[in-house]
Amino acid sequence: MAAGGKGQATREAILAAAAAQFRVHGYGASTLEDIATELGMTRAAVLYHFSSKEELLHAVVGPYLDALAAAVERHRVDERPSLAGRNLIVGFLDAAVAHDLAAGILFRDVTSWEQGTVRQRVDACSSGFRDAMTGPEPTAEMRTLATCLLGALLRPLIDPKLDQTDPVVRAAILEVAFSISRRIDRLRTARSAPADRPLEPPPHAVLALVGNGSAPRI
Repeated sequence: MAAGGKGQATREAILAAAAAQFRVHGYGASTLEDIATELGMTRAAVLYHFSSKEELLHAVVGPYLDALAAAVERHRVDERPSLAGRNLIVGFLDAAVAHDLAAGILFRDVTSWEQGTVRQRVDACSSGFRDAMTGPEPTAEMRTLATCLLGALLRPLIDPKLDQTDPVVRAAILEVAFSISRRIDRLRTARSAPADRPLEPPPHAVLALVGNGSAPRI
């Protein structure tokens, strides 16, 4: 592996080219030759810096998965329950914006999930998010809502026409996410309420997601 400033600059250029190739063509269809050609390099030169295409993938998506894991950990130690869930939602969305190429690669091309520990890391972040939002021993409804909430944050990543840095897009995503989050909070509160206390109906945002058969898959 090359060291020094020039070597680091070359690694960063390879990572940028790999991310672009994976995003446009998918991980499975991209080759080291394609990445090398884009940079005017040889395949051997790419392999000098990265031992395999799989290592390249981990280097590309790793910082995004690190950001998701950090958001879950911040929620775990947050001593402000009323803000913790909201901050976790914003943290997941901010991570997707900051690492938009990596997020798009993961959620547009499922073949990337089968490489090394990628699936385990994605599953760990997804489970950590759902558990943080629902608390221990959630009901089936609460877990379903948490899955829909995660989908509301991640599904827009697969639509190339949506720019999550657009304030209108961001506001729409957060509106749906916060609506579902409030519903989960009400269910958590109701579990400790008297049995005859009526539950409020699901918010329109949830009905819209589920009613037309477009509930997100995570």
